Amino acid sequence: MPANAQEEAAQLAFALRESRIDAMLASLPSQLTNSARMQAEFDFDALPHELKAPYLAMGEAGKLKFLEEVMTTHSHTGPLQAAIAAHGMEVVPNDGRTPNGVNNCFMLSVFEHVDGLDRAQHGMLADHFRDILVSTPGSGARHGEPLSAGGAAARQFVNLINSDPSIKTKLNVEVLSMVGGHLIRDRIDSGSPTAKTVLVIDHGGHFEAVRDVANHATPEDAPPPYSESDSHPMGPTPSMPHQAQPPSHDAPEVSTMAGIQRTHIGQLHLEVAHAHHKARTVLGEALRSLTNIT
Repeated sequence: MPANAQEEAAQLAFALRESRIDAMLASLPSQLTNSARMQAEFDFDALPHELKAPYLAMGEAGKLKFLEEVMTTHSHTGPLQAAIAAHGMEVVPNDGRTPNGVNNCFMLSVFEHVDGLDRAQHGMLADHFRDILVSTPGSGARHGEPLSAGGAAARQFVNLINSDPSIKTKLNVEVLSMVGGHLIRDRIDSGSPTAKTVLVIDHGGHFEAVRDVANHATPEDAPPPYSESDSHPMGPTPSMPHQAQPPSHDAPEVSTMAGIQRTHIGQLHLEVAHAHHKARTVLGEALRSLTNIT
């Protein structure tokens, strides 16, 4: 039972939001068995040797790279965006750029859903978490490369957020995409029974947060919404036109946010426990500084 009227109102708002998300997801077509044509195009083993060879040269990551490129080519999120709008939600644009990097769109999208975190801090925090992920064995993360929703780095990132004791409301991150007309859902669970479900849309490799229209204003500096006319061709290293190239090493951009000690690039020997500790510290400091200001 809620302790007071304010807590009761918060619980009601939470329940209504979860209900709206459930209704939106239920309105989408179920994930169906791919057609024979789709099955053939996703069949890595059926590729001619000359097409398969570059992926085999990448080792274990090669097949995943192939599947990501095929999904990018077939991704079309128009019906998904229409359903989002019809249920009182909107897509929050981002261009993936941060003070010291690019292709950080997945992390920026998740930060949109962290309660009490100022949007002005998202870029700085994304850079810091990128350093942590790159330095964490087994994450597979690299500087300047996008994260995959189903990859180890994305899951480790969400786990770092949820393991922070200063984050009271944990996140179940649901990533939605449409491939060949079929709904694809990747879910990263928090394991908390009181976690809120948050949505992220995958435009074939570029991620943007989905939130309620009510009580939110789009920042003046927000980039234009993603357009599927910007879709990039299938290739070994897709590069989204709306995302900037990495900053020049001759004149690197430096974050001006105080009180944040950055992880040194190249410390690949860092243990996962150390990475978790630093992640909790930097995010906790950001939230505490915001509380002190307000």
